[in-house]
Amino acid sequence: MAKSRGVLSGLMMFFGALLALSGSVFTLQGLGIVGPSNGFMFESQEWVFQGVAILVVGIIVLLIGFFSRPKTKLMPSLGGQNPEEKKEGV
Repeated sequence: MAKSRGVLSGLMMFFGALLALSGSVFTLQGLGIVGPSNGFMFESQEWVFQGVAILVVGIIVLLIGFFSRPKTKLMPSLGGQNPEEKKEGV
């Protein structure tokens, strides 16, 4: 179950980042910063609002995926011993 949860959170982070990137591009096109000047999205207030909405949804999906990923150990176990415990005789 933890493996499928990890895959799902990874997919959510990937698609969230993709949505956030798309929303950023749409917003910049709507503001007239990037894109061809003869495009239908160029300098369009409608695309500024839609781009910001897509960007926000993408960030939310990205954060949900990030915080729902399975917890992993930062340091592997050293032969079954607790690394905080001191060895006797050393």
